[in-house]
Formats: sequence, C-alpha cells, structure tokens
Amino acid sequence: MTNPTLVRWHVGRVIGRRYEADSAVRLELDVPTWPGNDAGSHLDLRLTAPDGYQASRSYSLASSGESTRVVLVVHEVPDGEVSPFLVPCRTLRCDLP
Repeated sequence: MTNPTLVRWHVGRVIGRRYEADSAVRLELDVPTWPGNDAGSHLDLRLTAPDGYQASRSYSLASSGESTRVVLVVHEVPDGEVSPFLVPCRTLRCDLP
C-alpha cells in the first residue's frame, strides 16, 4: 500500500495530442519533476473545476524509461467526469506511479 505522506502531485504540460481511434486519444505530457516510467505503472490525473470541485482517475502509462515525458492513451467516455476534458486540457497534475 502506498504511504499517503509520500505521494505528491506533479504539474505536467500537454505537448502532444493525437487520436488513436474515434474515442481514444494519445496524450504526451512533459512533467519536469517526473522520476521516470516503470513498466506496468499508472498515474492519477486530477482535474479541478472553476468552482474548486476535483475529480481524479487512474491511467496506465504507455511510455517507459527514464524520461520526463509521459504518454497515456485515454478512452473518452462521453458522460465521464474526467476523460471528456483531457482532449482540450493544457496543464495536468499527476502523482507518482
């Protein structure tokens, strides 16, 4: 189990976006403080609405190796709380895998 005191949020900037299918988008993020990508890891993305409401979802990494670049493939759920907002998003907060 992850120790909650060790989890911290990182700010990432979307540097690439490409549709992989009609309902799936590939997001490439630059996260300067990211420690690297381990096979089988995931991260949590948190979005914050203008009124302060927050929603987060866990996504598997589609990238590997020691890099500050993180690649995710997100299936858009039309009525979802998070995925419909990831396509136009420019800045994300994500936690350690």
